[in-house]
Amino acid sequence: MKNLKPYIERHFSVKKGRKSTAVAGNSLGGRNALALAYKYPKQFGSVGSFSPSVSVEAANGTGLKAPLRDLNLPKNKNRPFDVLMVMVGRSDKVCGNVSYELDRYMKAQNISHDFYDTAGGHETTVWQNGLYNFAKKLYRK
Repeated sequence: MKNLKPYIERHFSVKKGRKSTAVAGNSLGGRNALALAYKYPKQFGSVGSFSPSVSVEAANGTGLKAPLRDLNLPKNKNRPFDVLMVMVGRSDKVCGNVSYELDRYMKAQNISHDFYDTAGGHETTVWQNGLYNFAKKLYRK
Protein backbone atom coordinates (compact mmCIF):
# COMPACT_ATOMS: atom_id res chain seq x y z
CA MET A 1 0.00 0.00 0.00
CA LYS A 2 2.88 2.34 0.75
CA ASN A 3 5.23 1.29 -2.04
CA LEU A 4 3.80 -0.68 -4.94
CA LYS A 5 0.40 0.98 -5.34
CA PRO A 6 1.83 4.55 -5.36
CA TYR A 7 4.61 3.44 -7.72
CA ILE A 8 2.09 1.97 -10.17
CA GLU A 9 -0.08 5.08 -10.00
CA ARG A 10 2.95 7.35 -10.63
CA HIS A 11 4.52 5.38 -13.47
CA PHE A 12 1.56 3.92 -15.36
CA SER A 13 -1.63 5.32 -16.79
CA VAL A 14 -4.15 3.63 -14.49
CA LYS A 15 -7.65 4.54 -13.48
CA LYS A 16 -7.67 5.26 -9.76
CA GLY A 17 -10.34 4.46 -7.21
CA ARG A 18 -11.73 1.41 -5.47
CA LYS A 19 -13.92 0.25 -8.39
CA SER A 20 -10.87 0.24 -10.68
CA THR A 21 -8.42 -1.38 -8.26
CA ALA A 22 -7.99 -5.13 -7.85
CA VAL A 23 -5.47 -7.35 -6.09
CA ALA A 24 -4.77 -11.00 -6.89
CA GLY A 25 -2.17 -13.63 -6.17
CA ASN A 26 -1.42 -17.32 -6.11
CA SER A 27 -0.33 -19.62 -3.29
CA LEU A 28 0.95 -17.49 -0.39
CA GLY A 29 0.32 -14.46 -2.62
CA GLY A 30 -3.32 -15.57 -2.85
CA ARG A 31 -3.59 -15.60 0.91
CA ASN A 32 -1.87 -12.21 1.08
CA ALA A 33 -4.20 -10.77 -1.59
CA LEU A 34 -7.18 -11.71 0.61
CA ALA A 35 -5.53 -10.32 3.72
CA LEU A 36 -4.61 -7.05 1.98
CA ALA A 37 -8.07 -6.58 0.47
CA TYR A 38 -9.76 -7.14 3.83
CA LYS A 39 -7.30 -4.87 5.61
CA TYR A 40 -7.90 -2.09 3.07
CA PRO A 41 -11.47 -2.66 1.82
CA LYS A 42 -11.85 0.98 0.78
CA GLN A 43 -8.88 0.60 -1.58
CA PHE A 44 -9.84 -2.58 -3.48
CA GLY A 45 -13.00 -3.35 -5.40
CA SER A 46 -12.01 -6.87 -6.41
CA VAL A 47 -9.79 -9.68 -5.13
CA GLY A 48 -8.64 -12.94 -6.70
CA SER A 49 -7.07 -15.70 -4.66
CA PHE A 50 -5.69 -18.67 -6.57
CA SER A 51 -4.65 -21.74 -4.53
CA PRO A 52 -4.36 -19.66 -1.36
CA SER A 53 -2.14 -21.08 1.33
CA VAL A 54 -2.55 -19.70 4.81
CA SER A 55 1.01 -19.67 6.02
CA VAL A 56 4.61 -19.83 4.86
CA GLU A 57 4.78 -23.32 6.35
CA ALA A 58 1.82 -24.48 4.23
CA ALA A 59 3.43 -22.95 1.15
CA ASN A 60 6.61 -24.88 1.92
CA GLY A 61 4.62 -28.11 2.08
CA THR A 62 5.09 -28.87 5.78
CA GLY A 63 1.35 -29.07 6.35
CA LEU A 64 1.38 -26.54 9.21
CA LYS A 65 -1.44 -24.07 8.75
CA ALA A 66 -2.40 -20.81 10.41
CA PRO A 67 -6.05 -20.68 11.43
CA LEU A 68 -8.46 -19.00 9.03
CA ARG A 69 -9.24 -16.36 11.65
CA ASP A 70 -5.74 -14.97 10.96
CA LEU A 71 -7.13 -13.77 7.63
CA ASN A 72 -9.47 -11.50 9.63
CA LEU A 73 -12.45 -12.06 7.34
CA PRO A 74 -15.40 -10.20 8.82
CA LYS A 75 -18.91 -11.58 8.84
CA ASN A 76 -20.65 -9.82 6.00
CA LYS A 77 -23.93 -10.81 4.38
CA ASN A 78 -23.35 -8.37 1.55
CA ARG A 79 -20.82 -8.92 -1.20
CA PRO A 80 -17.73 -7.24 0.27
CA PHE A 81 -16.11 -6.80 -3.17
CA ASP A 82 -17.39 -6.49 -6.73
CA VAL A 83 -15.46 -9.68 -7.50
CA LEU A 84 -14.23 -12.04 -4.77
CA MET A 85 -12.86 -15.20 -6.34
CA VAL A 86 -11.12 -18.18 -4.76
CA MET A 87 -10.02 -21.14 -6.86
CA VAL A 88 -7.78 -24.18 -6.59
CA GLY A 89 -6.53 -27.18 -8.53
CA ARG A 90 -8.25 -30.43 -7.54
CA SER A 91 -4.88 -32.19 -7.17
CA ASP A 92 -3.23 -29.41 -5.14
CA LYS A 93 -1.25 -31.20 -2.42
CA VAL A 94 0.18 -27.97 -0.97
CA CYS A 95 -2.96 -26.06 -0.03
CA GLY A 96 -5.94 -27.67 -1.72
CA ASN A 97 -7.64 -28.57 1.55
CA VAL A 98 -7.13 -25.03 2.82
CA SER A 99 -8.90 -23.60 -0.24
CA TYR A 100 -11.91 -25.87 0.30
CA GLU A 101 -11.89 -25.02 4.00
CA LEU A 102 -11.80 -21.31 3.14
CA ASP A 103 -14.78 -21.76 0.78
CA ARG A 104 -16.76 -23.56 3.52
CA TYR A 105 -15.86 -20.86 6.04
CA MET A 106 -16.93 -18.06 3.70
CA LYS A 107 -20.23 -19.82 2.99
CA ALA A 108 -20.86 -20.33 6.71
CA GLN A 109 -20.19 -16.63 7.33
CA ASN A 110 -22.42 -15.61 4.40
CA ILE A 111 -19.50 -13.97 2.61
CA SER A 112 -20.59 -13.81 -1.02
CA HIS A 113 -17.82 -15.11 -3.27
CA ASP A 114 -17.09 -17.21 -6.34
CA PHE A 115 -15.29 -20.50 -5.75
CA TYR A 116 -14.32 -23.18 -8.21
CA ASP A 117 -11.79 -25.93 -8.65
CA THR A 118 -10.18 -27.14 -11.83
CA ALA A 119 -7.92 -29.95 -13.02
CA GLY A 120 -4.31 -29.66 -11.89
CA GLY A 121 -2.18 -29.17 -8.81
CA HIS A 122 -0.22 -26.35 -7.21
CA GLU A 123 1.03 -25.08 -10.56
CA THR A 124 1.12 -22.26 -13.07
CA THR A 125 -1.50 -23.69 -15.44
CA VAL A 126 -4.06 -23.69 -12.60
CA TRP A 127 -3.22 -20.10 -11.67
CA GLN A 128 -3.38 -18.96 -15.30
CA ASN A 129 -6.88 -20.43 -15.43
CA GLY A 130 -7.77 -18.50 -12.27
CA LEU A 131 -6.34 -15.25 -13.58
CA TYR A 132 -8.15 -15.68 -16.90
CA ASN A 133 -11.52 -16.20 -15.20
CA PHE A 134 -10.86 -13.41 -12.70
CA ALA A 135 -10.02 -10.98 -15.53
CA LYS A 136 -13.17 -12.02 -17.41
CA LYS A 137 -15.24 -11.04 -14.39
CA LEU A 138 -13.36 -7.75 -13.99
CA TYR A 139 -13.92 -6.73 -17.60
CA ARG A 140 -17.43 -8.04 -18.21
CA LYS A 141 -19.94 -5.52 -19.48
